Amino acid sequence: MLSHVVDSVLLAAAGAGIQPLLGVGFVPVLHVERLQDDDSFARVLEFCRTYEVMTSRRAISTVITPLAPILANELLSVGFSHQAYMGRIAAVAEHSDIGLHGHFLRCPVESRRPVHNYWSDSGLVAKQMREESSWLETHGLMRTRVYSGGWWHLNRSVVAALVANGFEFDFTPSVGRYNDSPTARFHRRGSPNPALFEMAPGLHGAWAVSGICGSPRISAVPRRTLAAFGGGVRGAGRVVTLYSHDWDMDVPSAVRTLQDLQSHGAHFLSLGELASMRAVGSTTKER
Repeated sequence: MLSHVVDSVLLAAAGAGIQPLLGVGFVPVLHVERLQDDDSFARVLEFCRTYEVMTSRRAISTVITPLAPILANELLSVGFSHQAYMGRIAAVAEHSDIGLHGHFLRCPVESRRPVHNYWSDSGLVAKQMREESSWLETHGLMRTRVYSGGWWHLNRSVVAALVANGFEFDFTPSVGRYNDSPTARFHRRGSPNPALFEMAPGLHGAWAVSGICGSPRISAVPRRTLAAFGGGVRGAGRVVTLYSHDWDMDVPSAVRTLQDLQSHGAHFLSLGELASMRAVGSTTKER
């Protein structure tokens, strides 16, 4: 019931020329996991091309590489080559900025059991992260070291691995149950920090608030954003990550969501603009 009331207020505010999300910067970060699937590949390309035309910005596509056991096994089972997968990442890179999407499996990998906060292996994570990021860079696919964690897995050992591997941005922070960052714990106490913030020296994060795979009401994302931040989201330096998988995105619904955000005063940020914010010190450190 309350959600419908908030929706009505937002829509009435938009009709009255009030923009409740004025000053909030949104960054679409895709979790790209199944480019061997023709439909998933087509969805990513369609969204990234449309977003580029709409905003004059590039979305961020964080990808699993064929070096990750979780994907390597899938490619082997369907006879999809590493070279062909690299070609599809390259096609996505023409319309978005590529980062790494980390999915880590415990040994033996055939068990498909994830590495997470209840069973962690920082050595395994750091090694795979190093190998995958090097693979992306060797093939000219990743120009800035950007990361988003699979299963929302983030803790101090993952942050240490990101810093050791020279990553500049991490878009994992959320309230996922495998997310044990200080920001996640801060959010669970009811006081999230929506700014671009420093997680560790040289590594900055942005808060993942809502998905754009498709929403039942046109103002669902603005409503969730306001609810997550207690309504106090105005002001420069506010950064919100919108996420979606490649395999579950409804592109027309996602585009309508982006248009709705624009109507509420939101703007969209490029990776370069985030880097500029970091460079001028527009950050808030975690505590």
